[in-house]
Amino acid sequence: MTLDDDAPIWAKTIIDGLNRPFPWGSAHQSSGPDDVDVTPWRLHPAFHGCLDWHSSVHMQWSAVTLLRCANQVIDHTTIDALNGVLNDRLTDENARVEAEYLRIHRGYERPYGWGWATLLAAQCAPPHGHDVGVGHPHYQPSSFRESARVAADPHLPGTHWHPRQHRLRHRSVSGRCPVAATP
Repeated sequence: MTLDDDAPIWAKTIIDGLNRPFPWGSAHQSSGPDDVDVTPWRLHPAFHGCLDWHSSVHMQWSAVTLLRCANQVIDHTTIDALNGVLNDRLTDENARVEAEYLRIHRGYERPYGWGWATLLAAQCAPPHGHDVGVGHPHYQPSSFRESARVAADPHLPGTHWHPRQHRLRHRSVSGRCPVAATP
């Protein structure tokens, strides 16, 4: 099996997951009676859908990776749907809301979710040596770097940890597209 074999069905799975608002595991720690609305798209306008925040981030990283590395085997309707959900989610305003949430909730989704967020930002940047690539300029690592500076305390709860997740490192997909290491 290669990425080309799995890309079309994986792309449709990503679209389905990102457009599925519930069930939602918010993991939100309320700070008071005015902070109890855990509506996914209110708390996380960029990263909702799927079951939880880090899964949404991971699915969006997967979408950008497929658009970069396997777009020749995905039909145009599915490519348009992937771009549509990414363009709706990865906006300046949504990035500001997400960064502010992480600034206030310093331990939220650390380190696992923040790792995926950083990889998504890296995958959204134009490829080295190119002016523009398959990228989403509104989602860049600086939003998360600022949050990380505020959150100086180590917080390493980990979620979905499994030794196999940490074996994957920088690799090439089908020999043509560099993919950042997974967290």
